[in-house]
Amino acid sequence: MALALVCTHAGYYPLEITANGFFCPLHGSSFSKSGGVTGGIAPTSLRRFATTYNGSAGTVTINRPA
Repeated sequence: MALALVCTHAGYYPLEITANGFFCPLHGSSFSKSGGVTGGIAPTSLRRFATTYNGSAGTVTINRPA
């Protein structure tokens, strides 16, 4: 899974990486490592994208809409 580090409250980015997840310094919203809202005024979780790992190539592909 990949996360868009853009706050769902006011679109601030990039979010700060913390020991517990992510933090938006603009209005104080916080998010868990899986992107769920854990505090503040953000209305929804961070946007998630599916990923695919190719072991032979050593690459990760982020599957996001066009």
